[in-house]
Amino acid sequence: MRDVSAVVVSHGHASALETLLPLLAPQVDELVVVANRPGSLPPELPPSTRVLENTAPRRLAENVNLGVAATTRASFYLYSIPEEVDRLVAGLHKVKASLG
Repeated sequence: MRDVSAVVVSHGHASALETLLPLLAPQVDELVVVANRPGSLPPELPPSTRVLENTAPRRLAENVNLGVAATTRASFYLYSIPEEVDRLVAGLHKVKASLG
């Protein structure tokens, strides 16, 4: 059973995920990305990333519920608006720099 799962909902922010996902993936045991509409996924994803692609846009809460339901264990989940993604990326960069 997994210890830490992350769920990221993307509403067409592939470029932000291109930076975020490689930084987030090593920090979690399981990564689920919910693509809410076209243009939500970067060209490359970290290995083992599970992707759920909606056939029609859904509300944020629906997307979060879909992502959490797709995890093997949701000890932790993440859903973000673009501003929160920017803050998370900045924080992960700080942690990476301080650990060397």
